[in-house]
Amino acid sequence: MRAGGMRDRLELQEPVSSVDSFGQEVDGWATLATFWARVRPIKGQELLNVKQQQAQLTHVVTFRFQGPNVRPLPAMRLRNARSGRILHIESVVNVNELGFMYECQCVERIENE
Repeated sequence: MRAGGMRDRLELQEPVSSVDSFGQEVDGWATLATFWARVRPIKGQELLNVKQQQAQLTHVVTFRFQGPNVRPLPAMRLRNARSGRILHIESVVNVNELGFMYECQCVERIENE
């Protein structure tokens, strides 16, 4: 993919737990990496095909390999650094099994943060 197609600045975030001063567990998100990606909404015939497998997929996100310590997993999420939109990762595909491009199928949910 050409660099011009990757125009969304995303943060890959993983869930973390910590303990507050009262000893209560607090859940949050930690940013692993920030990178440029292509976010494409699923529409038309694609949406009909995807609904047969997973009912709520809304976006496909494509981005380049970010190093050996940055590997997207379904428990993680992508946050748009500019707009704050949150995309929860449902599945991850290593494009052509070459290890230099990832394609994530994601669900956008409205969250109170």
